Amino acid sequence: MTLPSPYEFPDQPYTRRHGPYGLTYDKYKPWVRDEFQFRCVYCLHREKWDKDGWRSFELDHVVPQRLDPAKIHLYENLVYCCASCNRTKWMRQLPDPSRKASGDSIAFRRTAP
Repeated sequence: MTLPSPYEFPDQPYTRRHGPYGLTYDKYKPWVRDEFQFRCVYCLHREKWDKDGWRSFELDHVVPQRLDPAKIHLYENLVYCCASCNRTKWMRQLPDPSRKASGDSIAFRRTAP
């Protein structure tokens, strides 16, 4: 498996590889970490680049908890993201990376405006 370059967003929807069914919600983080290759699904920041490593990463609900409490413990509703993106996203509902590729809608500028 080849990894994308640090900020190369995928041009295909993400296909989940895992499904730790039968586990409880508090046991999902290692599975979701591996699922998203130890990087934030939104900004692609890798946990090894962060001084606090995996401790600065969180599970995010694609469909926010307040909008659909029934999906709080659903594995398919969880993505791995850095704390900064999780705080920024907060109650917004962004496209699910398993349903929509972000490569055609997100880009970084090489220089500040």
